[in-house]
Amino acid sequence: MMDERGESTSRPDGAQEGGLAWRFAWLCRAGNRVRTALNAEHGDAKRDAMLPGTRSRLLLKIVGFILGLGLLAWVTQRAVSRQQFSGLTEAAWWQFALLLLCTVVSVLANGAIFWTIIRPAAPLGFWPIQAVNAAVSLVNYSPVRIGVALRFVHHRRVDDLPYSLLLAWYACFALLMFMTLGCVLGATLLRPAVDAWWGAALLALLAAGGAAAVWVGSHRLLESRWRGASQILAAPGAVGGAILLRLVDMIAYGGRLYIAITILGTTVTPRDAVVLTVLSMVSSLSPVGSVGLREFAVAWLGPMLADASLAQHIDAAVLVDRAAEVLIVAPAGALGLLWIARAWRSGKG
Repeated sequence: MMDERGESTSRPDGAQEGGLAWRFAWLCRAGNRVRTALNAEHGDAKRDAMLPGTRSRLLLKIVGFILGLGLLAWVTQRAVSRQQFSGLTEAAWWQFALLLLCTVVSVLANGAIFWTIIRPAAPLGFWPIQAVNAAVSLVNYSPVRIGVALRFVHHRRVDDLPYSLLLAWYACFALLMFMTLGCVLGATLLRPAVDAWWGAALLALLAAGGAAAVWVGSHRLLESRWRGASQILAAPGAVGGAILLRLVDMIAYGGRLYIAITILGTTVTPRDAVVLTVLSMVSSLSPVGSVGLREFAVAWLGPMLADASLAQHIDAAVLVDRAAEVLIVAPAGALGLLWIARAWRSGKG
C-alpha cells in the first residue's frame, strides 16, 4: 500500500497499522529511504555515514546501548553502596524545581537553535520545531538513535524541505555547537580561573569563531557547492543567535548537574562546573546513545579532570541529573510525538 507521496505504508507482520510498533518500524525503514534519496540527489555515497540503516551500524548501536545499561548499573551500584543519596532528604523543594527548570530551559534552547539556524533558508514555525525537537530527544533514548531519521523524515514529509538543506541544517548545527564548546575549552585553557578575564577570553574566541563561520558561509566556493549551508552560515544573525542560545543551553545543562552535586553536599567551583558541563555534553553525543555512557564519563573522569573531592557524591549526582532530564523530556517528547503523528495525518505542520 502506498501513500500520496509514493511511500510504502504496508505494515510488518503482526503490527497494527497506525500502532506504536508499526510507526517505529516505519521510522526505522525511513532512514534507508532518506539515505537513498540523498545519494540519488547528490550522488555522494559519503553521506551514508551520517544516517542510520546498515545492519553493522544497527548492531553496533544495540551493543552500545547494552553497554550503556551496564555502565548505568555500575554507577548506580557505586552510588547506593557509598550511600551518596543521603543528602536528598535535606534538599528543599525549590532545589528540585530548579533541576526541572534547567531541563526545560535546555530543551527549549536546543529547539530555538534549530529554529534560528534554519530561518535564513526556510522560515519554519517556532513551536513546530520545538515539538519535533522534544520528540527527537525522547526517541534518542531508544536502543537505536532514530532522532536524525525522525527529524529528516518529518521536515521532508510536512515542510517539503530538500534533503540537501536538511543535511546542511544538521551540519551547521553541529559545526556551531562544537565551535562553541571548543571556545569554552579554549578560554578555560587560557585562563583556568573562571573570572572576568576568562569571560573576556571566551567572548574574544566566540567572536572570532562566529566571524570565521560567516566568512566561510559567504565564500563563493561553499555557495556554489552547498547552497543550503551557505545560506545559513552567511547570516550573521543566525550564527550569532545560535552561539548565544548554545551558551544558554550550556548554562542550563551544566546548572542542572551543578545543582544536583550541591544538593548532595559537595562544593563545586566555577571552573569545575565548566569542566563537568563540557564533559557531560560531549559524552552525551555518543552515536550509540548517551544512557549510561554519559553517567560513566562524568562519574569516572569528572574527579580526575576537576577536583578529586567530587568523587564523594558524583555517582548519585549524575543519576539525579539524568532523572531530572527524563522527568521533563518524557512527557514533552510524548506530546511532540503526538503532534508529529497529527501533522503526518493532516499533511501540514
